[in-house]
Amino acid sequence: MSEGRLVKNPAVVCTDMDDGGVLLDLETTAYYSLNPTALRIWNLIDDASTVDEIAARMTAEFEVEYEQALASARRLAGTLQQERLIFVEAA
Repeated sequence: MSEGRLVKNPAVVCTDMDDGGVLLDLETTAYYSLNPTALRIWNLIDDASTVDEIAARMTAEFEVEYEQALASARRLAGTLQQERLIFVEAA
């Protein structure tokens, strides 16, 4: 996955739930369940534009090592990009 700026697909809406969240792609009508950590990463895309920035924020907010946060953020961003729920713009 490229290390560019993450941008949410405007056709995707998110609903917070008690145990995470749900993404709905209005173009494909596919929906995706997010656990609480994935939901936090999804929400951080608005404030932190790169995977590295998201990992740094996760490290500051939770008791997690940077490398673990980075691996989780990269894995989720890769899946979101593959499903076209986010786009990666060149830095």
